[in-house]
Amino acid sequence: MRKRFTIAGLVAGISLMAMSAAQAVEIEYWQYIFETRVQAMDQLIANFEKENPDITVKQVTFPYADYQTRIVAAKLAGQGPDVMQLFYGWLDKFQSGGLLQPLDPAVFPHDEIENDFFPIVSAMKRGDDYYGLPTAVRSLALFYNKDMFKAAGLDPNKPPQTLDELVTDAKALTKIDGGGNITTEGITLDFAGQDHHWWREALVRQFGGAPYTDDYKTVTYDDQAGVDALTFYTDLQTKEKVGMAGFMDEGQAAFRAGLAGMTIDGTFRLGSFASNPFEWGVTEPAGQCRRHAVELCQLFCQWHRCVGDG
Repeated sequence: MRKRFTIAGLVAGISLMAMSAAQAVEIEYWQYIFETRVQAMDQLIANFEKENPDITVKQVTFPYADYQTRIVAAKLAGQGPDVMQLFYGWLDKFQSGGLLQPLDPAVFPHDEIENDFFPIVSAMKRGDDYYGLPTAVRSLALFYNKDMFKAAGLDPNKPPQTLDELVTDAKALTKIDGGGNITTEGITLDFAGQDHHWWREALVRQFGGAPYTDDYKTVTYDDQAGVDALTFYTDLQTKEKVGMAGFMDEGQAAFRAGLAGMTIDGTFRLGSFASNPFEWGVTEPAGQCRRHAVELCQLFCQWHRCVGDG
């Protein structure tokens, strides 16, 4: 027998259904396609079903570009999932559109949520209700091609530790043809990928600013620190000429092809980069503690440990 509930946040949906385990229950879980996430959920589902033999979980996936449209269409047709993966940035429109029900505080006490998760979990709270909990844990990372480091005369076991070292190493790794065109990037520039996180969450702080007010309701990167951080980023192409936006379409693609010495991306790339045909390393983004702003670095790490893609 299958039971339908209003679409709920991931953990809430599972727990609500688990309370009905005395009867055979099927949970339909939706998420957008990201190979490593799908594989991880398959494993978690198998573990869950082993512990709850009267409950089965059907995972349904959609391309990322279609995901939100599918959810809205399913809701209008009365055929929405019981549980879904939710990117935290979609919460307001999903909540205002009646696509979600809040986590039941009897099952998820607020004091436990606030004790177990970093404060950024409040991004999933509206009024007195939480609408979801983090399931993806990640941070930004600097991935670097050790083979290219060796070929450029750089120490493959010493990735850049400061922003100045990042620029210096990127210059050594960059290759330019006779026409002045970049053929190999020192570092990828992909603002549509993860670089917007690098700029907003790291560079802005490293240049002495803060991206938001303490209550996360107002952006504050429209100041000199924000300008300085963005100037540093754009200078990598316009002044230093160590990368180019749009090179091979995606930064991760250029890195995987061995045509970029460094790339900043989410740690979720660890799985997909495992098949890279070269030796590579991973470390914290260069300059993370520039100007001795250790407390800002810690805040940055805390943010990314919770936010991720879901």
